[in-house]
Amino acid sequence: MLGLARRALLRLGASPLPPQQAPPLHLPSLLLRRPASSSSKKAQSFTVSYLVDSCGLSPESALAASKTVQFATPSRPDSVLEVFRNRGLSPTQISYVVRRYPRMLVSSPDNLSAKLDFLCSRGITGQELVKLVVAVPGVLTRSLGNHLIPTFEYLSGLLQSDAKAVKSIKKNPRILYHDPKVLLVPSIAMLRDCGVPEEKIRWLVLFQPGAFFLRSNVRFDEAVGRAKAMGFDPLRTNFLLALQVIRGMNESTWRRKVDAFGKWGWSEEDVVLAFKRNPGCMTMSESKIAAVMDIFVNEMGLDPLYMARRPTMMMLSLQKRIVPRWYVFRVLLSKGLIRTTRSLSGFLGVPEKLFMEKFVTANLGEAPDLLNLYNEKMGLTCAS
Repeated sequence: MLGLARRALLRLGASPLPPQQAPPLHLPSLLLRRPASSSSKKAQSFTVSYLVDSCGLSPESALAASKTVQFATPSRPDSVLEVFRNRGLSPTQISYVVRRYPRMLVSSPDNLSAKLDFLCSRGITGQELVKLVVAVPGVLTRSLGNHLIPTFEYLSGLLQSDAKAVKSIKKNPRILYHDPKVLLVPSIAMLRDCGVPEEKIRWLVLFQPGAFFLRSNVRFDEAVGRAKAMGFDPLRTNFLLALQVIRGMNESTWRRKVDAFGKWGWSEEDVVLAFKRNPGCMTMSESKIAAVMDIFVNEMGLDPLYMARRPTMMMLSLQKRIVPRWYVFRVLLSKGLIRTTRSLSGFLGVPEKLFMEKFVTANLGEAPDLLNLYNEKMGLTCAS
């Protein structure tokens, strides 16, 4: 299958550069200022009206789009809109696609249908196809033979099945839009060079493809270097998760998160410790950090550094997990049904069904109002 990926990649060869054009003649400026012809003005006026009446664009958006594309008759755009309608796109979705890529209206309906047929043939159908087109309309501007087919074949070879390639594309359709040679292939080569196992690379492409296509000022190689410097092991999945987090924020955002933890006495080493245990902890907003640390430290009386070793606790929902269970915990602790706050981590982490059975229902004899209290804090209707 890896051979298939390599053969597919070869089909993604760069297009030859166009021949260098001769420099423009320096004509007098008056000759260059040709007034727009009446036919051009008519085409623009018709285009604006069509975009408003048939595509649902606002007059402002239609006028902006008419500077990109113009047409004098509705024949071609009508055919394109019919292709979209036949695939299940709603008027609102069609309007969004046209607003993003107005030139789509003058593309070949047959070519457009062929691209959509190809995606359907590979297992992206129905609403999944609609989601893909709306999420990344630019996919339909790519050449079927020179880009879409070889890119899909490359992904299929890399992931060792068409089904997994489809799953990756559904996770992040941009992986089908971008040329693999530009971002994906060099990044994968870098991961291999630093010792990331092949199955971990496939995991990243399958479940976290966005890590390769983040709009970030942190280059992939820079993120790899920072993760290694923090002590992440390339053999472990956390290394890949750390890459995604590092690439997802700039340096100023990172510093704000560090400062937010620093207000609770964490050193930079403590932040790195928490980050290594669960990289997702650095994706929390500063307000979430302040709120969860306040309840853990000021309400529950925990040592701030206790949380640095248990960052997953902080990432739980404040309204649906931490606060409601804390109230239950406090009642049980006051009645001697729980002896120490050391069990708080497990108390917060257990699944909902087990929590209800083990901590709420099992203690109603000693604490009859426990269920009502829990439902109240969860924002649910209290049981009668």
